[in-house]
Amino acid sequence: MGSPPFEFPPEVIIQVIEELDLMGYPHPLAYDRSAANTTALCQLSLASRSLHAWTAPFLYRCVSLTTPVQISLFARTLKDPIHCGSKPKHVQTIRFSGFDLFLHARSVRNICTTLHATSPSLQRLFIELPLICIDSDQPNNVKYKQQPLSHAFRGLSPHMLVEFVSGHDDLFLGHLNPGSAIWSNWTGLRRLALCRAYPDDSFFHMLSRLPLLEILVLTDALDIDGQVDGSLPPSLRRITLITTGASLPVLRATQWEERISAMGVERGAPVDFVRIILPKGDWAPDWTKQKAATGELWGIDRTEFIG
Repeated sequence: MGSPPFEFPPEVIIQVIEELDLMGYPHPLAYDRSAANTTALCQLSLASRSLHAWTAPFLYRCVSLTTPVQISLFARTLKDPIHCGSKPKHVQTIRFSGFDLFLHARSVRNICTTLHATSPSLQRLFIELPLICIDSDQPNNVKYKQQPLSHAFRGLSPHMLVEFVSGHDDLFLGHLNPGSAIWSNWTGLRRLALCRAYPDDSFFHMLSRLPLLEILVLTDALDIDGQVDGSLPPSLRRITLITTGASLPVLRATQWEERISAMGVERGAPVDFVRIILPKGDWAPDWTKQKAATGELWGIDRTEFIG
C-alpha cells in the first residue's frame, strides 16, 4: 500500500492563505486586491468545505465594489439566508464607487443593505458617491435616498471604524444640512480624508470629537480662513492639503496653517503640514482617490509639486 497523503495542520494552511491574500495588495492599506489573487482565493475556496471555511474570512476581508452591478450582486449575496452565513462578519474594508452624477434609489438600497450587514465588523470605508447631487427639494429623494443613507451611515459602529475616505464630497450632511457631519460620530477614526469640506470653526469643533484621529487629508478645501478657532484632537499629528494650481491662495493657506499651529501649541503638541499641489487643469479629487485606493495617501509626509 502507498503511504497516505501528507496533511498540513490547519494553522499552516490558514497562514498560507493569509500570505496569498496579502500578496494581492500593493500596500497594507490598499483597497483593491489584484484580480489574479482574487481568482486564486475563489478557486481555493471551491476545493473543499474546509478550504472554503478557511478562505472565506480572507476573501471577504476587503471588498471593492466599483460598479452599481457589483454593489447589487454583493448586496444580494448578503441578503441570501442560505449562502450568506457568516460572510458579513468577515468584512473589514469596503469601497463603493462607479457613479457619475446620479445615484439611483436601487443603488442606495443596495449600499444601505451592505452597510447594515457589515457594520459590526467594518473598520475602513471608502466612498465615491455623488451624494451632494441628491436634490433634497424632491420629497422622493429625501425618503428614498437621504434618509436611508443617513440611517445606514449613522448605524456604523463608532468605535470600529478607523479610516474613512470621502472621494466625492463631504457626505452631504456636513455643510449642506443642519447638524453635525456624520463622520464626527465615528470616535474611533484614526485616518480621515474629505473632499471639498469647509474647515471652519464648526468643522474643528466636530473634529475635536475624534480623540484618536492621527491624519487628516483635505482635498480642495473650501473657504480656508486664517481666523479659524477651536481645538484639535489630542492625537492629530498631520494635516495634508491637496489642491490644484492656484486654487488655494498661498497667503490664505499660510495664515490658516499658522493658526492651526497655534492651536497645536495650545494643546502641547505640534501638527505637521503637508501640501500637495497638482498641475493646473488636473482634478485633485481623482489624484486623492487614486492614492487612497493604493494605500499611499496616508504615508505622504512632505510637501510636493506634482507634474
